[in-house]
Amino acid sequence: ISLSQVPWSQILEDSVMHQLLLLLTLVQGGLSLSCFYCSDNEEDFNYDSGCGLNGYFGVTDSSNTHHSCYVTVWNDGSKVIRAMTGATTEDGLCDDLGDRMACYCNTDDCNYDLCDHCFPDRTTPKPTGPPASTPAPGTGLECYACLGCGTVTEDTPTAVSQDYQSCYTSVIADSVTREHLVLRGGDEVPHVDGDCRHEYGAFICYCSTNLCNQEPA
Repeated sequence: ISLSQVPWSQILEDSVMHQLLLLLTLVQGGLSLSCFYCSDNEEDFNYDSGCGLNGYFGVTDSSNTHHSCYVTVWNDGSKVIRAMTGATTEDGLCDDLGDRMACYCNTDDCNYDLCDHCFPDRTTPKPTGPPASTPAPGTGLECYACLGCGTVTEDTPTAVSQDYQSCYTSVIADSVTREHLVLRGGDEVPHVDGDCRHEYGAFICYCSTNLCNQEPA
């Protein structure tokens, strides 16, 4: 699946009603902020087992009286909370609370990571799976290529092309149904290995070695 060939308009068509609902919210109550809202502690009422994932796309909450989203990460990895606050904070602010770190951001659904920029010396464990490798000259880049594949297995299809410059994993989240769609494939445009960004209404991460787009989403 080449990124340039993905039918983004068709995939995003189902979100038109959601956009209309958001517009109605703006007209009735002012600018509304959407943030991911969950905890990975089973004792909390907003428990979501995936809340601790780096790149979480799940339950959201919206408000026109809150101004920032935040993530709180306990230093020992025991708990992660995602929510919103009515306080006005600096975008990207890191608040060291001793046993945990809280980081803030000010755009819709921006609290999807694990405060990575607040822990410059921390390394995120790589998922286990088939080892990535640099393509041999003339063989092209091999990427996992699938639709609706949140997890990669030995049966996940792949695609090889000498035109591929990067592999990608794309996540499109629907804050109404609280579900997300995962696409994997190859892109003919080169990207920095590990680069993640919001594009085409989705969150996309790129890498540049064989079968590197295997991380769970």
